[in-house]
Amino acid sequence: MIIGSGRLTLQMKVVYYLHLATESWLRRFASLWPHNKAVNRFYIWPTSEKGSVMSNTQQGTDSVRAAAQQTFRDHLDHLSSGRFAEWVDLFAEEGVLEFPYAPKGYPAQVAGKQDLLVHLKSFSENFRVEFTDLRFHETTDPSLVIAELKSEGVALETGRPYNQTYISVVETKDGKISRYVDFWNPQVAAEALGGGNDDLVSAFSND
Repeated sequence: MIIGSGRLTLQMKVVYYLHLATESWLRRFASLWPHNKAVNRFYIWPTSEKGSVMSNTQQGTDSVRAAAQQTFRDHLDHLSSGRFAEWVDLFAEEGVLEFPYAPKGYPAQVAGKQDLLVHLKSFSENFRVEFTDLRFHETTDPSLVIAELKSEGVALETGRPYNQTYISVVETKDGKISRYVDFWNPQVAAEALGGGNDDLVSAFSND
């Protein structure tokens, strides 16, 4: 009986320690993916612990989203006030600005800080604007900004009004803009500058 009890106790200890090791591994694995249903099937979180991990994850998501949206607000502020160096600094080194609706002859893409700076100076030489009616759309990726907004302004050479509507899709990484897709109506800009696409192309030509 003594020997049998000893063997039983040893077996119970082995099972117990295997259980602890398995639970520890599942706990670590689950903490990396707290929202993964497959993982959580096998690890039942203590209520307080699961809530803590979920809360930390949500806080991280909110922080990334807030930083991305603030970068976009800074972009509007620097652009409207002609703060060239600060505006360019919002972009990553290989940041890209894209214009899907650019007319023929107008750059469809501006890449790199030097070219971005040249483009901003061209904009500021031709338009004075204030941005209004900013509205953010929630995204599943917190580093992605989708925004609707308007601008009220004037073309400096002609004195004509320049009132534009925009939809902006902006990818950020570590708070810097890596890709900015700018949807706007080129006809509105052309009419403000003189009436034709040639006026718009000429205003932003580097020649």
